[in-house]
Amino acid sequence: MTYLTAAVVLLGIVTGLNLVLLLGVIKRLQKAEAPGVISDEGARPVLPPGERPEPFAVSSRDGEAFETAGGKGRLVGFFTPHCNLCHDRMPKFLKYARAAGLERDQVFAVVVGSPEETAELARELSPTAHVVDEPDGGGSVYEAFGVRGLPAMYLLDADGVILSSGTDLGGFPDPQRYGAKIRSGAARTKAGAAT
Repeated sequence: MTYLTAAVVLLGIVTGLNLVLLLGVIKRLQKAEAPGVISDEGARPVLPPGERPEPFAVSSRDGEAFETAGGKGRLVGFFTPHCNLCHDRMPKFLKYARAAGLERDQVFAVVVGSPEETAELARELSPTAHVVDEPDGGGSVYEAFGVRGLPAMYLLDADGVILSSGTDLGGFPDPQRYGAKIRSGAARTKAGAAT
């Protein structure tokens, strides 16, 4: 009888341990699958709001200058043809720019890859955005924005301070409500107003 009692107690302990481990695995999986969640171990894929990209100056495919601070609010997106999420989120990026009423000189799309690889992306982006080429692995703009994953999107105020950022537009302000401020350059963050 004591052997039977010991076996039941041991079985109960093993079952309890198994349950605790299973709950831990489930919690980790939920955290890993949640969109926009970044684990403590990993680096943030984009610079956070309130930050300012490092200084840079480049030209787009059509010769438009693209610098850190441009005098008006800007929408900036990073895309590559090798990324399924980029293909999914690029139309939403363009729709956001149109809904906010941004002029083409306020929308920049950085395409990462060789010009031959990015030609189709550039063709889709060009009517709404100026397209800037960056090599595979990133270039000066990619590094200035601290991009660590694609797609990456930023909304900047007139001083070049990040208002919103992310791998999707989920946390961005409503384009109709903020469009007039962004277009006029009146949109400022507390960080931007202080500097």
